[in-house]
Amino acid sequence: LCPYSTEELINNAHDYELIKNNSNRKYIYLDDFMSGIGSHSCGPELNKKYRLPKKDSLIFRILFK
Repeated sequence: LCPYSTEELINNAHDYELIKNNSNRKYIYLDDFMSGIGSHSCGPELNKKYRLPKKDSLIFRILFK
C-alpha cells in the first residue's frame, strides 16, 4: 500500500519532496509482465518454464472484505 497517487509520484523527483497527508486513502500498484533482477537485465534470459505467456491483456480480480 502506498500513501501517494501516481501523479504525486510522477511530479516529485525525490522521496523527500512527497508530502504526507492525513487522508486514509491508500493506493495499490500492480505490475504485470516483469522479470526479476538477473533476468536478462544483467544475466541470461529467464528460462521458459518460469515465464508467464504474453497476452494482450491481464485481468485482476480483487475482493475487499
